[in-house]
Amino acid sequence: MPKMACRVLLVEPGRAHGATLAACTRPGRHIELVYAESMAEARELLADIDIDAALVSLDLPDGDGLDLARDIAHLSRPTASLVLSSRRDFEVARAALRAGADDLVLHGVAAPELGRRLDAALERKLREKSQNARVARLHRLCRKLNRARIEVSEQVDLLCSDLVTAYQELACQMQNASHTGEFVHVIEGELDLEVLLRKTLEHLVSRVGPCNAAIFLPATLDEYSLGGYVNYDCRKDTVDGLLDDMADTLAPRVAESGAELIHLTSNAEIDRWTGGGLAPEALRGSCAVAVPCMSDDECLAVVTLFRSSDTPFTEEHLDLLSSLGPVLGTGLEKIIRIHHRAGFVDNAEDDEFSGGYGSYDGDHDGYSEPEGPESGADDEYPF
Repeated sequence: MPKMACRVLLVEPGRAHGATLAACTRPGRHIELVYAESMAEARELLADIDIDAALVSLDLPDGDGLDLARDIAHLSRPTASLVLSSRRDFEVARAALRAGADDLVLHGVAAPELGRRLDAALERKLREKSQNARVARLHRLCRKLNRARIEVSEQVDLLCSDLVTAYQELACQMQNASHTGEFVHVIEGELDLEVLLRKTLEHLVSRVGPCNAAIFLPATLDEYSLGGYVNYDCRKDTVDGLLDDMADTLAPRVAESGAELIHLTSNAEIDRWTGGGLAPEALRGSCAVAVPCMSDDECLAVVTLFRSSDTPFTEEHLDLLSSLGPVLGTGLEKIIRIHHRAGFVDNAEDDEFSGGYGSYDGDHDGYSEPEGPESGADDEYPF
């Protein structure tokens, strides 16, 4: 239905149809007339005030009324436009419709007919306005839904990434557990140090592939010596000097680093960890892995593997080696503890009546403390 008040712009030289428009006023619809006699004046009024409908003459002193009808059709506020023509012509009607006019009215139209045409044009613009508002609302909803979709998609991506990471971590932990269990089975119950080192080296070479491997054991508080090695491709005349140099430089630094595993993949990293000397020169073009074997925050061995960088150590190899350190450290600690107990038993047998050392009860797995003053045990490793 039309609005209670309707502002209509008449663009016509001489305002010949002003009285006809004024007569279109009826109960329930009041028409407020605004006049313009040129296209320039009409454009100023359209820019300054809200117009509900415009009756535009084709013949204007400063242009064609169809150009003004096109301007009205592109206004942001829906405005009905009716074109006044002096002749009934199909070409004129088609041009008016293409310009965006809502209707074509002939000169001399009666007030009832003009009022009916005006009501129809206003109804169409009201429906267009309602549709435009609905479309704008749907656009806003679509933008909100799209933002929500993007947020949900990002959250799903993050969740998938977290699930993949968790799966990879779980797979890595299961693989490490498998590696650890396998190595525990290899050295389980072994109390001979030399056999323990040999089994460790054999296990490493069988799992990692051909490589040079060495195990360095602590000789004193800050010095290491070679406990066992496998020579794969080192020259025989240089291997002894190379291993001695690694025992003096690489092993202490790895033991003090507190890292679970050291992976050296470049000459610069090898230089930094060996500090010059024979080792960097002999290890040029190689990749190396060093693993401290810890027990109670004490390094009991340093396992080192190296080979040509043409066959680097894979992530699976690194996982295997990182799981080896604690197991070998526990095995070495067990051997040290049993050797110390054996040392106490020997001292007790040599000095039966001294009472200064404990005695080992062969029928029980344990060490009984002596009565009387305690005597300190020797802390050096029986390597």
